[in-house]
Amino acid sequence: MLPLNYSLQFNDFLLGKIPPKEFEGWLFQEPELEEVLGNNLYLALISLRFSSPDIRIEVQNLINGWIDFDHIQKMEIIKLLEACRNKSKAPLELIEKLYDHTLKGHLHLGSHDLIGNFNETGKSARMFLVGLNAIAQWAKIEEVAPDFKHWVEKIILEINV
Repeated sequence: MLPLNYSLQFNDFLLGKIPPKEFEGWLFQEPELEEVLGNNLYLALISLRFSSPDIRIEVQNLINGWIDFDHIQKMEIIKLLEACRNKSKAPLELIEKLYDHTLKGHLHLGSHDLIGNFNETGKSARMFLVGLNAIAQWAKIEEVAPDFKHWVEKIILEINV
């Protein structure tokens, strides 16, 4: 497995958060990457045509098995849950992202109705949160789901075990 800092960089590239040319520059500028990946894999990576429309697929095929995607997703989930605990972002955005992680297989996140029923007609948080500012959204959640804060704390503890 790659060290976390390298895994995050590859993950961001694969998700399209980093443009190919910028990622290619990083590959050449990162001094220890060749040592970590080994000569063959490193040479294969820097030999790729980064103008190719399939470059992300090519990179993913080369590094398959090198990145601990579960650990990265766990970090992302914890970051989202901490933002819920701290009310540092609009809840609708956070709930949507947590729901996406539920769909990716983190089914424990669906144990709260705000997340688990997010896209079900008639039960969606969108129905009562859309059109409200972030402060009003948090107040509405406290009104309709007073256990949400406790649930967030519980899931953070479970993930960190």
